[in-house]
Amino acid sequence: MTMKVRAAILISLLTVVPVRAEDGSPLARVDGDAITASDVEVATRLLGDIDQKDAQANQQGVIDALIELKVVSKAALAEGLDDDPAFRAEMQFLKERALRALYLRKAIERNVTDDAIRTAYDRQVGGLKPVPEVRIRHILVATRMDAMHIIDGVKHGQRAFETEAQKSLDEVTKSNGGDLGFLAEDQIPVEFATAIANARIGDVIAAPVQTPFGYHVLKLESRRSRPVPTLDQATPKIRHALESAAGVEAVSVLKAKASIEVLNARPSPSAAESDTD
Repeated sequence: MTMKVRAAILISLLTVVPVRAEDGSPLARVDGDAITASDVEVATRLLGDIDQKDAQANQQGVIDALIELKVVSKAALAEGLDDDPAFRAEMQFLKERALRALYLRKAIERNVTDDAIRTAYDRQVGGLKPVPEVRIRHILVATRMDAMHIIDGVKHGQRAFETEAQKSLDEVTKSNGGDLGFLAEDQIPVEFATAIANARIGDVIAAPVQTPFGYHVLKLESRRSRPVPTLDQATPKIRHALESAAGVEAVSVLKAKASIEVLNARPSPSAAESDTD
């Protein structure tokens, strides 16, 4: 994002967000008006896409954008543009949007606590057991004869399985030796599961497996049990899910309490079509 675009975003957003000017010493001044660390913090949060790899460079970029913001907004005020009806309408919208974001953020903070995350973990994850997984390599060919030729060559040591995989019709896995990665048993085709049921690690299955896609030469690479995620591992996903649910619930409760009228609403395309039938 260019600095001019960043400044444009700041002009539309920072004007409706209160800034705590007392937080820290001024980082810059424009006609005597201070730009503080708090200003930079708010701007960074609202701009969202700023790369955090180089914090110091990013801070200077935000300060530059804030300087441009103040210079341009002062010029706009001097011309009385703050009285423009379009500006006032946009500011009202931005104010309501900022208030909505703040309200939902506080609602989420009240509901998504460490205890809530722990409870959700115990309910959703705590009772799970380790999941058996298998790692399979496969080579997909068009005919049974092609499959048997590959199996014979690999079993007799004439060719490596990974080399033969380059002949596979599966464009996704042919370049990595036919590796399908680790899959839970319920994620693999029933035909595969049956074929490898009694196989040992490293076995190339003696008979090709037929599916609607063709004939598969299979090799059992390894087995493992995928452990149940710990609370720390599961927390980010649980937190995200709880935050989404808390936001939706907060809005639903407020809408249920409000008196809402939708006036002069246009009918949906499906409704309009049904009226003409």
